[in-house]
Amino acid sequence: MGYNWGRSSVPYIYEIYPPVITLPIYERIFKIVHSLHSTVQGYDGKPNCLFYNFAAAYILLHKLKVHAVPVCGAAAVKVLPNPVPTLAMGQIDDASGDFYSDGEGFHCWVMTAGHYLDFTAPLYGDYITAGGLAAPKVARMMFQKPKSAMANSLENVTRPGDFFFQGDMEMTQAYVAKIEVHAGVIDLVQACGEWFVKRTEPHRSTVTILDNQGAIIDVRLDEKSIVGVW
Repeated sequence: MGYNWGRSSVPYIYEIYPPVITLPIYERIFKIVHSLHSTVQGYDGKPNCLFYNFAAAYILLHKLKVHAVPVCGAAAVKVLPNPVPTLAMGQIDDASGDFYSDGEGFHCWVMTAGHYLDFTAPLYGDYITAGGLAAPKVARMMFQKPKSAMANSLENVTRPGDFFFQGDMEMTQAYVAKIEVHAGVIDLVQACGEWFVKRTEPHRSTVTILDNQGAIIDVRLDEKSIVGVW
């Protein structure tokens, strides 16, 4: 079942675009995606970047009419000041120093005409902890950055909020194709879309769905707030 992402029609140009969504809408999307995925699939200590950003792009496209697509590739974000290392989701070639993505090291984010968004960003601290690093607690923050704000290399990701994304369209198409034929994942993505409502409509704090075994379960919306932006 395809969703007509229209990958080729998203322009790769750096113009001035207004923010795609407000912080409250970002928070609502994150909480829905996080709550549903954690309840149905379980939470192993770090977010599933593919599902979170695939589902978020679906909501943006089908509910808010924002032309948004999921993108896979190598990603680096400076979450905390030094000496905490940069959060790098990809591979670094020992000989050349090149930063790249493969099946063992990659990330997924959302791309629009003028911005990058990452709906795993409120849980960046969990990525750091899962990597075995001792670090201060990381606040839940929104990631919505103009494309023009991106650093031009991994080496230039030096201050909190700096980032470098390097998309791999072949990898993206392969992962999207796998997701689109996985009925269980698509059902969960659509459940995320059905739970999301516009600001003028009553917002439900719980939703009832069927889990992977066909049992009826109630999913409660995550209550922790996002406190700022990267």
